[in-house]
Amino acid sequence: MTEYKNIPTVPSRKLIGHLKEYVSDPIMFLAKNHARYGDTFRFRLAHRYLIVMRNPDHIKQLMQEHHSIYRKSVAYRKLNVLLGNGLFTTDGSFWLKQRRLIQPAFHREKLAYYFQSIQDFSNELKDSWYDKKEINIAEEMTAVTLRIISKALLEIDLKKDDNSVIEDNLPFALDFMIKRITSTINVPLFLPLKKHRRFRKSVSHIENLIQSIIHEKRTSGIYKNDLLSSLMQVKDADTGEVMSDKQLRDEILTIFLAGHETTAMTMSWMFYYICLYPHIQQKIRDEIFGICGKESILPNQLNQCVYIKRVVQETLRMMTPIWILGREALSQDVIDNIKICKGDSIIFSPYLIHRHENYWSDPTNFNPDRKEFEEGYDLHKFAYMPFGGGPRLCVGSNFAMMEIQILIITLLQTFKFELKDKTFPGLNQSLTLRPKNTIEIAISKVE
Repeated sequence: MTEYKNIPTVPSRKLIGHLKEYVSDPIMFLAKNHARYGDTFRFRLAHRYLIVMRNPDHIKQLMQEHHSIYRKSVAYRKLNVLLGNGLFTTDGSFWLKQRRLIQPAFHREKLAYYFQSIQDFSNELKDSWYDKKEINIAEEMTAVTLRIISKALLEIDLKKDDNSVIEDNLPFALDFMIKRITSTINVPLFLPLKKHRRFRKSVSHIENLIQSIIHEKRTSGIYKNDLLSSLMQVKDADTGEVMSDKQLRDEILTIFLAGHETTAMTMSWMFYYICLYPHIQQKIRDEIFGICGKESILPNQLNQCVYIKRVVQETLRMMTPIWILGREALSQDVIDNIKICKGDSIIFSPYLIHRHENYWSDPTNFNPDRKEFEEGYDLHKFAYMPFGGGPRLCVGSNFAMMEIQILIITLLQTFKFELKDKTFPGLNQSLTLRPKNTIEIAISKVE
């Protein structure tokens, strides 16, 4: 009989196990027990146990080598109330089929079209800041990324098209669902509570808008370069089928979630760090002026922005938006002689993996010049995973990197930024890693 490794268990005599401690501060709870028990341990939440892993070799098996025998955790499957059967919530052959259909929409030639749109919105944001002395950076980034993703997905400009449906309803719907998947107790949605009615109404408004745009495109036969047009025209290589209206709706809402909140939070944290370290901010500005001066950056110049890319990478390491991931075993598995039984739930935190001292030097400090980002450095692929890993690597990662770089370049060409309060704002550990307190930034024009 095979002898498997014993998984250390965090002891608890409470009926609810470690539920209260984990929910109050998940990252602190996981970090404390990784320090005590090592890369792998398990703990109890009421009646069920969660296995926690941090070793990149173990994550590689979960996410890549044996990915087909795992599915997303139950917390993420709760999102199907809003996102339906989109890439974020599905698994198996259906997910693979959809991934193959969506992938071409993010190919290089499509990114070239999105480039100009992102630049236009970045310039408009810059112009709106000329008369401001201070800004709430999270609010500003949330607004501009929502405009960018609306244009890229649906060819809608939230300000110019006099269409407030997305702006009025999507943020509430997403926030409502995020709170549900991060809550341990959920009231059934069919109960006629005020917030439930508002959620259903918001989803209905968004669905009606998407459906009307789909109908208009199908009727006119006019397809532009937006993502929805691309998805409506793509055909399954095996069957020749196109996506149904329901599937189009699900994927559009999924990309709204993935391409809006995550980018806004990455930008917010990046501004925090470049304000905390003014020499980094100035080094970015020096690189910008050396490449394009005060002119708009060109697509073929982005690859020259080596230091800016490092700052983005380091921000994603320190404050990776999707800070926790989970998988559920569909069948038995063995990971490094650790037995995983069918139905076992495994969680792992990219936030903590990115601070693993075996893979990162001085991991708690913000340092864009770190050796791990140098070309040719042999960093474990699953020691750095801001966009996930394996077959489920984020389909829009190149879009996100392009968007972040264009925004930061455009804004730092014109303005200098300084924190009003250098105190760390704390972590709001929602679906994404948000600042707990407002990050207020003073702005002034570059001389």
